[in-house]
Amino acid sequence: MKICFRKIHKIIIFLICITLFLSSCNKVSGKFENNTEDAGNSQMIVADTESMKNEKETQISEIAEEVNLSDIAEDVETSEPEESTEDTEPASTKEIPPEVAIPEESPILNASTVGENVGVTYGIDVSLYQGTIDWATVAANGIDFAIIRIGYRGTTAGGFGEDPMAKYNLQEAEKNGVKIGIYFYSTAISEEEAREEADWICDYIADYSVTYPIAIDCEGYDREGHRQYPLTQEERTDVAMAFMDRIYENGYTPMIYGDVKSFENDAEWDTSRIEEKYKIWIAWYNQDISNLENKPDYKGEFAMWQYSNHGHVNGIPAEVDLDVAYFGYDGIEEPKNTSIRETE
Repeated sequence: MKICFRKIHKIIIFLICITLFLSSCNKVSGKFENNTEDAGNSQMIVADTESMKNEKETQISEIAEEVNLSDIAEDVETSEPEESTEDTEPASTKEIPPEVAIPEESPILNASTVGENVGVTYGIDVSLYQGTIDWATVAANGIDFAIIRIGYRGTTAGGFGEDPMAKYNLQEAEKNGVKIGIYFYSTAISEEEAREEADWICDYIADYSVTYPIAIDCEGYDREGHRQYPLTQEERTDVAMAFMDRIYENGYTPMIYGDVKSFENDAEWDTSRIEEKYKIWIAWYNQDISNLENKPDYKGEFAMWQYSNHGHVNGIPAEVDLDVAYFGYDGIEEPKNTSIRETE
């Protein structure tokens, strides 16, 4: 409710004037009563009293007319608060939001729908060379994930081959709660062939819960007779990037695998291009593994480290590659194809 302070001020003046008027009248009246013996003086006092009374009444009338008491009462009862251009909230109750640094979104391709985290996780990579794996025992020995080879392209003729243990490993790892990733041995010599490989992989694994990345593995390209031997470093990098882009387009997280020396300082790959967009999985042995949570002293960017190719895990009858990933996942991905799949 609004109070008109200007008009209230005038009311106060009005009341003061009335008080002074009454006080003056009382004083003059007193003097008149005390001087009744002097008729001349009495007539003068009466005249003065009437004159002062008329003057005060005139002043009071003017003030009362200007103040207009009925208007003041109406203003007090009906007026709405005026909008203030200032913040009237008490300073003690204001909430000042803290300065929070919002991290920039990572440019590394990541297709996870279950939430990737920065935890350290421990795994293996397997193929037919590990034989028939007891996945229940593997899971009970603290293995978080397995990167499973599902196939390859031949080094000379370039035909596709399926890893004979791929479906068994996919099914059993999934059944026992070991999170699954994939790798494929590639000898693609063009971006078209690379995309063909990626599409073949994604079709093959559509029935399975693949949570970890799908990696392209290129090795032996420095030997004569290998399909990729004639490619330049830039061409081979373009081929691998085309593979990884296609993997991502199909809804999976891509990755590239290779020996640490091949990545270091753009030695055999355009690593500076690759590490800006894709996860890198390095193979680097004979390093300090007393605390795997600490990354090895490699200056480049990488997300996964294969630290041994002579590991032993209960439930696996042969030596196995051991890996540590500097990321993890909050859940397990659903298969891209949810229809009933082939079982063995």
